[in-house]
Amino acid sequence: YLTLLSDKISVSSSLTLNSKEVVKEGAFIAIPGTEQNGVKYIQEAIERGANTIIVPDVISNAELSSLIQENQHVSFYAAPEIRKVASLLAKIMCPL
Repeated sequence: YLTLLSDKISVSSSLTLNSKEVVKEGAFIAIPGTEQNGVKYIQEAIERGANTIIVPDVISNAELSSLIQENQHVSFYAAPEIRKVASLLAKIMCPL
């Protein structure tokens, strides 16, 4: 489900779809939506402490390459079915 895009592998303490809710050592899933595109908020998530970023595999390589190069302390993953991956990770990391 996930393809590692960077050289860094991190362990995350939390998971969110909202960049404003990212905490230190947390994972941010950048889901494109009908009104907002989570990819636009990757840098904000990193600035808030995200150590893992999961992006849709349709993001442009140029945009992603610069993000990875500028943030080598962060793990980047691509997911072909990002909503399914978000659901599975939520079940694992945030069980009811």
